[in-house]
Amino acid sequence: MHRQLLTLCCMVLLFAACHKPASLKPEKSPILKDQKMSALSEEGDPVPEGTPDDTPIAQTTIGSAGGELTSTDGKVKVTIPAGALTTSQHISIQRITNTNPMGANKGYRLLPHGLQFTQPVSVSFSYDEKTMNGTIPEALGIAFQNDEGIWWALPVVTDTAAKKVTVSTTHFSDWSLFKTLELLVYLPKVPVSGSTPMYVFCNEDFFEPIPSTGKAILQKRLAAEPYIVEWLLMGNGDLSPYGAEAVYTAADHVTPPATVSVELNPDNGKRYILMARIEIVQIIMQVRIDGGEWYNYPNVRPASYIDGAWFMQNVSRPGVRDLLYITAKVPRNGGKAPLSDFNSVLFDKLGLKLGIYYKETELGPTLTSPGFIEVSANEEDDQYIFGRFEVEKAGEAYNFTSTHKLEGFFYVMKASQ
Repeated sequence: MHRQLLTLCCMVLLFAACHKPASLKPEKSPILKDQKMSALSEEGDPVPEGTPDDTPIAQTTIGSAGGELTSTDGKVKVTIPAGALTTSQHISIQRITNTNPMGANKGYRLLPHGLQFTQPVSVSFSYDEKTMNGTIPEALGIAFQNDEGIWWALPVVTDTAAKKVTVSTTHFSDWSLFKTLELLVYLPKVPVSGSTPMYVFCNEDFFEPIPSTGKAILQKRLAAEPYIVEWLLMGNGDLSPYGAEAVYTAADHVTPPATVSVELNPDNGKRYILMARIEIVQIIMQVRIDGGEWYNYPNVRPASYIDGAWFMQNVSRPGVRDLLYITAKVPRNGGKAPLSDFNSVLFDKLGLKLGIYYKETELGPTLTSPGFIEVSANEEDDQYIFGRFEVEKAGEAYNFTSTHKLEGFFYVMKASQ
């Protein structure tokens, strides 16, 4: 038992040393650090293909009579009219990561890749409130990735009543939605007293109608400073704007969501108002012993996913024994697992050091406590993970005959991967 607790303690120290909260200042944000902020060549530059995720593939067989197919997440619909195919084809839609430099949400691979149609088929993308956070319907477009790896935009029809954007094409490839105007909030959910950078992107080369032959997608570009007319904050917190960038700082308590707006006046003679909603959340880990009072830990390190396991812990004060450390070896998108060497809880407070190991008697073998750890990683909220745990018999480090029940919950920000 001492060996296992020592191993857990060593892992805690290593985790604490190697995983520090990332700075949220705009000049250090991955949004700008990982992207060239100047335009690419007018022909566009090739980028890698997207990678399929775990979402089930939608598939069907369509022949000369035509038909339709919708992705399993309901976001993309392909409509093939009668006569577009001369023979029956096995059609499928596979969701992938979006490598479009101006892309929004996921990308989608329409298969068979390169399939040609004798007349145009339609590809429709649905959009929701989350997609529209920080943009407007007229700024949405659709592009495909050509054989050279360049994303290529085509003319679209936007139906604001049905909340969808549609493009016509005569071939299958990788497709994605993209935004030409965007007020991007780096953290749409901000912890209490936390901050998030914000950026206004404006690709004014898409203000003119896209030609029928299409246009290359270039890199996202910050809006020119003269385009920015005014920033406004509606709600609690503080907004510090400078040019096309700003920093929002939340209040020191949970408040209703805040809304930030920015007015742009680019060279095309139009004015645009972009609005983004920011939620304020309480980051916390909670635990209690034997059904007693809850101990709350609002100061929590971002959770890291390493070698197939989530690692999370509170930020303990120097010289104070007050530690809650959780490891959960479950899939990245969440799951539930029984306690083990890799699904464990370590709690050190009030002179008690409780772990997942216990002994039935002082001379008995070391056993693994009954219980579980459950993690949820909501795909629609990829900033945070949340979950709960129960340890039916948490063994004391220095008293093999005494056990306690641990229960807990957590709502933790993910570390940058």
